Amino acid sequence: MLIDKIERQYCKILREGIAEQPPDSVPEKGKRGRKAKSKSARLLDVFNQRSQNVLMFIYNPDVPFDNNLAERDLEWLN
Repeated sequence: MLIDKIERQYCKILREGIAEQPPDSVPEKGKRGRKAKSKSARLLDVFNQRSQNVLMFIYNPDVPFDNNLAERDLEWLN
């Protein structure tokens, strides 16, 4: 089925992206907390945690592929 193929490809891309990320570094001595993640690592986390939302357009044909209409509405308000 096409949906399964798209989901598998999406998961494969996420795995490859996560594998490309450098390991979390140990914080410097005397500094608290962990080092902030890079923008790409944060984006991968969002795509991984919200995959159902990102791929909603393949499950429901009424959901648009992009949000151009919403963006146009916001531009009109400005």
